[in-house]
Amino acid sequence: MRRVVPIVCSVCLVACSKFLGLDDYQYAEARSVGDERDANTTDQSSGEGSPEVGPAACELAMPPPRLNINANAGGNLELTFVMRTIDFGDDSTPDPRSDGGAHGYQRLGYDLDGRCTSGGDPPTCTNASRMGPREDGVGGIDNATGEMVASIKGAFGVEILSSATVNGEVEAGVRAPTVIFQVRGYNGFYADDHVDVDWYLPVLPGQREGGSGDAGSPPPQWDGTDIWPIQPPSFAQALPNASSPDTPPIAWSSVDGYVSNYHLVARFPDGIPFRLAAIVVRLFDATLTVDILPNAMSKPYEVRNGLVTGRATRRDVFANIPVMTTVLSGQPICTDNAVYAGFRNWVCTFPDLTSKSTDGALPSCDMFSLGLAFVPALAVLGTTVEVPPFPKLCPPETDPANETCDPPEGGVGP
Repeated sequence: MRRVVPIVCSVCLVACSKFLGLDDYQYAEARSVGDERDANTTDQSSGEGSPEVGPAACELAMPPPRLNINANAGGNLELTFVMRTIDFGDDSTPDPRSDGGAHGYQRLGYDLDGRCTSGGDPPTCTNASRMGPREDGVGGIDNATGEMVASIKGAFGVEILSSATVNGEVEAGVRAPTVIFQVRGYNGFYADDHVDVDWYLPVLPGQREGGSGDAGSPPPQWDGTDIWPIQPPSFAQALPNASSPDTPPIAWSSVDGYVSNYHLVARFPDGIPFRLAAIVVRLFDATLTVDILPNAMSKPYEVRNGLVTGRATRRDVFANIPVMTTVLSGQPICTDNAVYAGFRNWVCTFPDLTSKSTDGALPSCDMFSLGLAFVPALAVLGTTVEVPPFPKLCPPETDPANETCDPPEGGVGP
């Protein structure tokens, strides 16, 4: 009977989408575990990972759980797709139609700390640099990175980084998309308890360094025929607070992947590099979700409603201050620059998660939550290209990567 479902859906996709829970939703309307429940799902609304800590705790926004199917049905289908456009939720105008006027970044992502502070739960860490408590988004969504990007223009008067600037460069063919994914071993049905998903960094045709490709490279067609060369398919794993250069490289492949009611969920190794323009951070607890839709037209499947979530270290975010300021003014800002304190104080207000144990006294927040929605486009993997890393712009003694956000001596905050 399972094999009949995709055939029926290809004939009557709209009706099947209702039956399989495939309503054309947007992640801006936060989905929680309850949206995916039916008689065949595992109830993950309580217990480890989603505790109701306080009396006002909300139902936490989480990826859809696995369906209770007997075993891996196997499969050999592959789907390759690239991030065509991205969305940090950095439109500063709250949406009055949704959840009391939540900002975009408060509706993009998942809960990453098991708390719903907007519903009354206590936080898991403290941030002495922030004025007043932070409230997470709809369903406990954590997305400090989206809030930070949304505040850039107001803080500095120019869009150093925004969803619009990144998308404009990608559409024009002067910047490679952020990530390209390849799904392997998919059985093609509404549920698959194991699929492999590879995460690659694409580069422009002809790119070798500096972030640009051949001057004559045409813009992408986004019709499934675009071929994207990729950086090498492995990386050196690193811990949140220390570099591990001697660790053997590991593959950019999911450690856990499955399909549930045509929703793909994949989790990746800690420390996987995430690149946005010239900015690179390591992601921890990185998770991809995307919808797979059977299609009655010429293409057998479509992919929609992509979302990447995770957490980045404070060290990595600060290490990118010289890169961001070079984009802004052509001059890297290191810690010995007179204007560095302004950048430091701004960045220090956004960490919202911790890499430390929360037993006992609350630790300081030293990680940034991330929620990034994207529109996928089918694509083709190209050859592997070695791209030199962006050069270090500050010497070790003035590198912002060593910033701690601790108050200076004397107890005066930043």
